Amino acid sequence: MPRLPVDGKKVIEHRITFGTKERTILEDLSTSLRIQAITGDVPITEILSSPTKVITLVEAIATALELVGIETPIPTPVDAYDFLISVNEKRKANPGGWWDVDLRRDFERFFG
Repeated sequence: MPRLPVDGKKVIEHRITFGTKERTILEDLSTSLRIQAITGDVPITEILSSPTKVITLVEAIATALELVGIETPIPTPVDAYDFLISVNEKRKANPGGWWDVDLRRDFERFFG
């Protein structure tokens, strides 16, 4: 259904204009409501007070980003899957010696 034009008789337009300070307050309120929607009833200060909870939150965000295709520098289960696939490919390519360990060569390389 198309909108009626603002003519002052049938349709009256009301406008609220915010300044910079009011916009900043509304953006902060919007951000806090989004955080509250994600964390549920748990306040963000409780999550940030425990290093374990912070690491869990960061890991969850990084994993979600990598699942949608955005690469992160944080090791995630997605990276572990890629690593296991590459190890499996090396094993198939060289079944007898895919775990290349030569102690003499390694010793000479580091201490020789």
